[in-house]
Amino acid sequence: MSGGEIFAIIKAENENPQANVWYGGGSLTFIEAENEGLLEHYISPEAKVIPAQFKKKKAF
Repeated sequence: MSGGEIFAIIKAENENPQANVWYGGGSLTFIEAENEGLLEHYISPEAKVIPAQFKKKKAF
């Protein structure tokens, strides 16, 4: 599926999501999904061992 198709499905399933991971696609599609509140950020339990200097404060 293209990023646009995936984005359309995520928007349609907003109230009842059927997927839990979205891999790949253009950055603009992810930014649009973030701006519309359609993404939930995942923070790995392993993130605590990564020094702060290598982390961004915000993904987009």
